[in-house]
Amino acid sequence: MLLKILNYFRGSVRIEITGAAVERLLNICAAHDIPFWDVVRVSPESVCASVSTDGFFRLRRWAGKSMCRIRVCGKRGLPFKTRRLFCRYALWAGALLCAACIWVLSGFIWTIEVRGCERMSQLEVLSMLAENGLCTGARTAAIDTVQLRNTVLLQTDRLAYISVNVRGTHAEVTVREKGEAPDMVPQDEPCDIVADRAGVIARLRVMNGTSKVQVGQVIMPGDVIAEGTMVSTQGEVRYVHASAEADVRTWHTYTCKMPAEAQRLDKTGKSKKRYALIIGKRRINLYFIENAPFACYYKSERKEHFTVNENFRFPIAWVTELYEEAETVPCEVDAELAAAFMEERMKSVWESGETKTEVVSCSFELAESAGAYVGIIKAECIETTGTEVPIGKNGEYGTND
Repeated sequence: MLLKILNYFRGSVRIEITGAAVERLLNICAAHDIPFWDVVRVSPESVCASVSTDGFFRLRRWAGKSMCRIRVCGKRGLPFKTRRLFCRYALWAGALLCAACIWVLSGFIWTIEVRGCERMSQLEVLSMLAENGLCTGARTAAIDTVQLRNTVLLQTDRLAYISVNVRGTHAEVTVREKGEAPDMVPQDEPCDIVADRAGVIARLRVMNGTSKVQVGQVIMPGDVIAEGTMVSTQGEVRYVHASAEADVRTWHTYTCKMPAEAQRLDKTGKSKKRYALIIGKRRINLYFIENAPFACYYKSERKEHFTVNENFRFPIAWVTELYEEAETVPCEVDAELAAAFMEERMKSVWESGETKTEVVSCSFELAESAGAYVGIIKAECIETTGTEVPIGKNGEYGTND
């Protein structure tokens, strides 16, 4: 197999040798390292064989001395196929023009990918980048990633970090947003630590100030945990910036309801495809009917970019939209699946909360009422409590009195 591939790339000639001393000519070829193969006896005075292109010219010198005549029957291999293209000047000009276009287009940014957006939208990040020179069609040589990063961070206080990596015609932007800082009282201003939730004190550590509660005590929102007013043994009053860490044991009950009967969408087997071409920011729909082909359907879209490799992407994409018809079918909701879904959904309530919550124990119950499933989950948690309030401004919460 490897020898056939090698012969294809270097080219071969199929010849017919006719004469009185054919065997003598073949012996001369073997003696002078002229390769030949696929020898077939055609008649008592002639044979057919294949030789390489350079061996063919060497063989012609010995043909006359051996009183043999050589006739070319066929030519095979890459050299003979490419020789036909030498006179096709339009083809070579088109290839050179295509290579030049690829070389020119590779010097511009055509795709930008933004990662890490949570509260900010990708459009906001792309808008800030465009104001500083990074947009579709910008020259890669004119982009200073370090200066771009510093400029964007100075323009907004919502980003803590941004990185810009340019790879070929593709730019990757990674952002990290700043968290919302809580309202803090300046360290040089006296304050109290006030509870912001009800519960039973489970852990308490007062670093500065006077403790007003004890472990095991029930507290309500607005109760002072640590007071910033300190009285010495001599009766002198001193005001400090109170500091404390308090964890309270809390109990929560969450309820969720789900209908026992629902409807699902089943595919009917009918489907239609629509195609579109995207060039830059312009979309060219290759269909005439704008409305969806079915009243109820599943839709999936596949976008294929024209690329040279992973880092060289061009602003041309082929879009295929697949519409699969669906119909509504009534069905009964399985009780076990409903219970698992509601339990997971309700657990996410405290897991997605902003406060630090430690779940000690939880129990889940499922009941059926009026054609619906009712899920009840009871959880015992340990939560962090305490917020800084300037002394004398605790009226909105109430006091321990």
